[in-house]
Amino acid sequence: MSYVAEDVFFMPPGEAPVRGRDAVRKWMTGFLAQYRTSSLTLADREVLVGSGWAVELGTFEWVLRPAAGGSAVVDRGNYMQVWKEEGDKRWRFAREVYNSSIPPAPVAAK
Repeated sequence: MSYVAEDVFFMPPGEAPVRGRDAVRKWMTGFLAQYRTSSLTLADREVLVGSGWAVELGTFEWVLRPAAGGSAVVDRGNYMQVWKEEGDKRWRFAREVYNSSIPPAPVAAK
């Protein structure tokens, strides 16, 4: 969490935005209780840097394995992170949004 700004605003797909480092830590802890990252590939990255701010855009392929076992889940999509240089001269991400380019799985009939 050292690379996350205290006032982070995180927007995961299909969920309400998450505000603040502590809330992001809680979200990540819950997510990682369900899934383990098998691989993460970032591509088509573009980084634009300004005075104390940077924006990173790109695509991702994220392979996740259910913590309880079972087949891997593959997600592909786009992301954007906004980074800021803080008073200690370290860069931390302040905003993040990502979305999936893969259609949602159909709901099984009951």
